[in-house]
Amino acid sequence: MRRYNQGGEEIRTIEVAPSLSIALLPVERADIVPAFFRDDPERDENAFQPFLTRAEASEGRGKTAPAAYRAWLSGRMAAKAAAALLWGGPPGDQEIRKNSEGRPDLYRPGLTAGPERPRGWLSISHTRGAAAAVVSRREPVGVDLERADRPVKASMARWAFTGPERRLAEEFSDAGGYLALWCAREAAAKCWGRALLNHLDSVRAARVDRERGLVVVDWLGPPTARAEAEIMVYDEFMLALAFPAEAPAGKIRAEIWPHE
Repeated sequence: MRRYNQGGEEIRTIEVAPSLSIALLPVERADIVPAFFRDDPERDENAFQPFLTRAEASEGRGKTAPAAYRAWLSGRMAAKAAAALLWGGPPGDQEIRKNSEGRPDLYRPGLTAGPERPRGWLSISHTRGAAAAVVSRREPVGVDLERADRPVKASMARWAFTGPERRLAEEFSDAGGYLALWCAREAAAKCWGRALLNHLDSVRAARVDRERGLVVVDWLGPPTARAEAEIMVYDEFMLALAFPAEAPAGKIRAEIWPHE
């Protein structure tokens, strides 16, 4: 897995407002912008308001749990900044709405006449103290973000991973193999428009490419599908970015792999 640090030469930082900055994560794909936002618990929530549309501000007021609201704000900041860089226009002009399946879609209200359509693809993830988002112009994407020190207990590993996956986790040269596979599967499921916990037995890590920092993830279907998830560590966080991938005919196992 690739490792980056805040302030490193590979990381580009964009200041969207005083004391509000977004880190752009490196990715070798065109028309894709992955962004990372680190929240400061001391930051006044009013600093976020200029970046919310009226509809979003109304949605936010419905979140009564302070931690959930803060995480929601962080995810919006990352997503809006990434969308503004990909399509242009101020971050506050981008609007994020939930679709009928509960997933976020991206709009730019008033940009065109006629019925509005979502712009490209969007995925958001957040954890304690940070959020990540990725926007894409041409293809579905998925992102998952976790704290890199999150432990995966043996009981969790037996519940969440098959025997072949547990052996794959051991191929990582450093600690965090289980967490990397979990992030990869979560991001891949989002790429396919699904929730991992609803399809735990159908979203499987199939192969690890340590040289490229990739995990190949299969959807057992029907119909079958494949995604590649890039794993990276940014300071104390681990994240996976997943994109569709071609699978050779007959190479995805169609049966449910049993937990061993």
